[in-house]
Amino acid sequence: MEALLPFVERMPPDSETGLRVTANPLMLSMVASVFEIRKGVGMPETVAALYESASDAMLARGGGVSAEMRTLLEAVFFEAHAAQARVITEMQLNRAALAIFAPLETVAQLE
Repeated sequence: MEALLPFVERMPPDSETGLRVTANPLMLSMVASVFEIRKGVGMPETVAALYESASDAMLARGGGVSAEMRTLLEAVFFEAHAAQARVITEMQLNRAALAIFAPLETVAQLE
């Protein structure tokens, strides 16, 4: 696990607590899981790449998902990241779904 320490130490601080995001047990667990999966490949260089690796691992365990579901998940994660939110809200889910699947004129009316 010593090989994982440099990666954990370079994780950015959480905007709410000021602690590294890996101070959150769920995030630390995700980092450890990605580390185990990627043995010999190296860790992702960014938090976004870490989320992508973790998402891929979780989706693979669940038997995979459709392209539409993957696109929606990526958009929801982006909405939560942009809002610097730990908890994904129904509003973020709706915004992501509308941005992807609604006609452009519908989205423009909402803004």
